[in-house]
Amino acid sequence: DNGLMGYELALNGFSRQTTDDFLAGANWGWRDFAPTPEGDALLEVQAFDPACVVVAPEKDSAEWHIPGGLCNRLIKGAGLDSQRFTLVGRTFWLRFHPNGDAKAPDGRCSAFLFSEADHEDVLGYEVSLKGQTRGGCDRFEVRDNWGWHDFAEACTTGEAVTLSLRAWVPNQTS
Repeated sequence: DNGLMGYELALNGFSRQTTDDFLAGANWGWRDFAPTPEGDALLEVQAFDPACVVVAPEKDSAEWHIPGGLCNRLIKGAGLDSQRFTLVGRTFWLRFHPNGDAKAPDGRCSAFLFSEADHEDVLGYEVSLKGQTRGGCDRFEVRDNWGWHDFAEACTTGEAVTLSLRAWVPNQTS
């Protein structure tokens, strides 16, 4: 079956982790994963089901709970994608880099909102994490995203984290 899956791949102490939509029979990996092993090699893989996004009954907000222990295992640049969910008639997903994406300052996390639609639309949105809220009102083009390389303090402890999203169509706010 096709679907969203997360996994961590490790080779002799070097590891990388990702979440992505996998098609049946497809593969995913890194060409520059680790130095070439000399002698015996230990290859380990751990798969996980990304946490579900919970959509509020009013259908204008959602929360993504990321289990404890997952964030502090990711290196800078590694990210997690949420499952797809629907708010205000649009399909969204969140991408979260607990230790920042490649453009983030050291010690900061990154968060991005993706909109999957077959038409352009102006949307209002707010993303919250660790007491920080950022947002805007922007034109989302087909399969567009908005976000922040420098969203909040990096998530380096083993605690669970929650990203919250509120979305609205301007002039139709509740």
